[in-house]
Amino acid sequence: MRNWGRQPKDSEVADKLGITIEEYHKVLNDVHISHLVSLDEYLEITNNESGLSISNKSQFVSPTQHVEFNEMKQILANTIELLPEKEKTVVTLYYFDELTLKEISAIMKVSESRISQLHSKAVGRLRSKLGKSKSIFYE
Repeated sequence: MRNWGRQPKDSEVADKLGITIEEYHKVLNDVHISHLVSLDEYLEITNNESGLSISNKSQFVSPTQHVEFNEMKQILANTIELLPEKEKTVVTLYYFDELTLKEISAIMKVSESRISQLHSKAVGRLRSKLGKSKSIFYE
């Protein structure tokens, strides 16, 4: 007679499956998922094991934020391509190469105030050309 109100013993399950108790325990160990870990905890554990440390958890973004950020970068890159050549050069040197206005003026052989004017003009053009997309940049 079967007792349906209790958990089966490991030996009973192994017998029903036609395997030894040792094989049954190995299968349990292989597929055991009763201990779930949050992604943050997992990343912390794996980074600690690899010698890395994460001090700022805000570095992690959702997949949606990642896609929006990549879309924003593409929109911005396309808009920068539409700028006049001198303004595009200033924007590239300032934001991507991280040069100062003084360094850019030396490269372009114009005054620092002219570089500042070109920069301001470029930023103004970018803001106006981004139109609807600019809400992404000011959230």
